[in-house]
Amino acid sequence: MIVRKFVKGALIQVNTGIQIKKDLAASTTAERERKERRCQTQRQLQQGGGFKSFTGSGDG
Repeated sequence: MIVRKFVKGALIQVNTGIQIKKDLAASTTAERERKERRCQTQRQLQQGGGFKSFTGSGDG
């Protein structure tokens, strides 16, 4: 009886450890992707695009 409880507890701890590793990997990946997106957004803003200034032709 005691051995069964011990084994059951050990299995739960192993499964919990595996799940924690998966969650940490997913969280780390998500954080890295967020940083990459942030860098891309900042890079695009810094490089800028061609703003054109349209002036009227004097018709109005």
